Amino acid sequence: MCPPADGDADALSDERDWSDAAGTREDAEAESTREYIHVASTRDFAKTAAIVRELRGHEIVIFRIGDAYHAVTNVCPHQHSPVLAEGMLDGCIVTCPMHGWSFDVVTGRTVNASGRLKQYTLRVEGDAILILDPGPPLDLAW
Repeated sequence: MCPPADGDADALSDERDWSDAAGTREDAEAESTREYIHVASTRDFAKTAAIVRELRGHEIVIFRIGDAYHAVTNVCPHQHSPVLAEGMLDGCIVTCPMHGWSFDVVTGRTVNASGRLKQYTLRVEGDAILILDPGPPLDLAW
């Protein structure tokens, strides 16, 4: 069962912000100076539950689950492949089509392994979907 898209889900996101390897208190302070960027429209989801957008070097997939929208990295941490948008979405669980790792797109947590997905802060204003500017991508050496 997917967590509700209310304050409880936000609390999980807050927990993720502090435990995410890329998230620091400095990142949270810098977040207050970043702007939201229009990336999609709710109308874009008329025939699909997932849309991929590239934003400042981040490949982000936005999932629609019921009336809620959630943004996570499109890159599966298992083999670092940008394929999650192509995965099977069952409720709030997306399964990577490459090797079957599953993730809760509301919390970012993995279902059957260790690790988690990077989450992106988004909001909906009217039919506009906006994502908080994620800043430059991390230079990760896999």
